[in-house]
Amino acid sequence: MKNKIDLLIGNCSWELITLPEAKKTLHNKWLYRVKNKQDDIKWYKDKLVGKDILTKVDVKPLRARVGAVSPVLFKNGEGCGACYKVRCLDKSICSRRAVTIIVTDECPGGYCSNGRTHFDLSGAAFGHMAINGESSQLRNRGELPVVYRRTPCKYPGKNIAFHVNEGATDYWLSLLVEFEDGDGDVGSMHIREASSNEWLEMNHLWGANWCIIGGPLKGPFSVKLTTLTTGRTLSARDVIPRNWSPKATYTSRLNFF
Repeated sequence: MKNKIDLLIGNCSWELITLPEAKKTLHNKWLYRVKNKQDDIKWYKDKLVGKDILTKVDVKPLRARVGAVSPVLFKNGEGCGACYKVRCLDKSICSRRAVTIIVTDECPGGYCSNGRTHFDLSGAAFGHMAINGESSQLRNRGELPVVYRRTPCKYPGKNIAFHVNEGATDYWLSLLVEFEDGDGDVGSMHIREASSNEWLEMNHLWGANWCIIGGPLKGPFSVKLTTLTTGRTLSARDVIPRNWSPKATYTSRLNFF
């Protein structure tokens, strides 16, 4: 594991620092998977995942049916949140049932490189495609031929929510978009302060995370988002209150469906 951590540091994925006062660490865990290639070659994969992420994707409405996709689909993070129906073509172990997955990450290297289209699915997503009683066998099969298509995202009973990312201040506001029906992706985001009629454009950070630098920024904030795929627009008025706080999630009364 030391080699892996050294590689993360060398690639500027993070920087090791002394924990600041009054701050807490984010609990993480390593996930390991063995995938079988052709000719009995094994491919060992590992991923460092935050504890809060594991908790959120394991319950409704995600039900852990999430996946990472190759860069051609992830689109430098703009494809994050998009939904696909994926169906396995191996009739010996797969049913005719497709699984709907939500894109939450990018899978770099290996099968995902060189412009290939690839889905790296969660165990729950793999199991959903299997013949009854064969879920474990399918999860251990490795690479499988599939067909896929884009499908509207559906979060029954949910409205679009905005999570204020840790570290946000009156001068740097960072938001994560959650539970977006329809396209699922975000092409642009703007915020408007309560005392202004001007919409301020936010910058895309990564995935469904957007930020704005300026200030001091004064809430409550209205948020306007435009989808990447079809250009549909939605505005949530005063969705983030005046006394907002980092790590809090604020739910709108709106969604695209």
